[in-house]
Amino acid sequence: MQTPLLVEPAPAFCTPEMKEMTALKSLFDACDKDKSGSLDVEELKVLIKEAKVSATAEDALYEYNILDVFENSWDSEETEMTKMDYTEFCLFVKDKIGTGTTKQTEALTKLVTTMKAASAA
Repeated sequence: MQTPLLVEPAPAFCTPEMKEMTALKSLFDACDKDKSGSLDVEELKVLIKEAKVSATAEDALYEYNILDVFENSWDSEETEMTKMDYTEFCLFVKDKIGTGTTKQTEALTKLVTTMKAASAA
């Protein structure tokens, strides 16, 4: 039987970087309630509340979607500026929650559990 590429939590043989990547992906998936592949304002608000981040969802979307602001036409009704993709999410988490240490990765893993419980409620 083959081992899955992404398991939760990361197995003991993984490097710290692999564990962090697993925690980030698991957190993103736990936040993405509608499984659209991006986070909307409401999904982001839940993360910000649960992670106790001092930011608003709207400000986070603007700050981390700055390339979308310049790439999209203001004429379109809905652009990707109203959503946060996985890459933007990783930047947001790194800046606002923190990554890079074993302790921070453990905190991300705990946050995954919290987000899953919040999604189920």
